Amino acid sequence: MTPQYDNNEPDDDIREPNLIVLGINYTKAIARWIAEGRPVRDVEEVTRIFNEICSSCPYFNDVRQTCKICGCRARRSGNALMNKIAMKTESCPKRKW
Repeated sequence: MTPQYDNNEPDDDIREPNLIVLGINYTKAIARWIAEGRPVRDVEEVTRIFNEICSSCPYFNDVRQTCKICGCRARRSGNALMNKIAMKTESCPKRKW
């Protein structure tokens, strides 16, 4: 079950997931993606999501290009294996996209 988050500003004490949690999250995301036939969002949609939502989100780590909640990489472009936004099976943990 995916935890529910509100869309308010982040808590000051939010910590990004550790390596074990990152590995588990990534493995589950890849499994879902492969099970559905590896669907990807088109480049324009990925760019729009990143520019309009992720880049200005208070939960986005600009330096690491990751989400502070799930730890996934979120980029303006790139291969779906390295970019959660590109995987059509994945969504924002805050339900912003």
